[in-house]
Amino acid sequence: MNELNEVVKHFCTAALFTEVDELDNPLGDNYSVESIAPESMRCITANIAQWLVDNKALTDQLTDTFGANLIGYNLWLTSQGHGVGFGDRDLDELGDQLTRVCEYRHDLFSNGLYVGDDGQLYFSGCEAIKEQQ
Repeated sequence: MNELNEVVKHFCTAALFTEVDELDNPLGDNYSVESIAPESMRCITANIAQWLVDNKALTDQLTDTFGANLIGYNLWLTSQGHGVGFGDRDLDELGDQLTRVCEYRHDLFSNGLYVGDDGQLYFSGCEAIKEQQ
């Protein structure tokens, strides 16, 4: 599903923009979406796919101008509690509903992105996937 790939890509781009390394530099300064470990990417992709299925009635209401890129970006910002996201996009009640269904969803969307000992990036909460392989 091409739309899923776009949502995931922009979700990860937002994470790179907001998360920092041990020196407080944005991860996006030194890493890209391709730096995310494959198993972590599979985990977060599966979780985003499930969220999209669970909330299809809401996401179907978004206008054509609010595409997969903005869904992904706002999904990260809202789920991580950055104080911006769906609720700030002039979506009225739809924005409020989208905020409620993804706000602070660390169970699905992790609680951060970090640099692993191997130099790859990992979404916290997706480590169990690597340990099971």
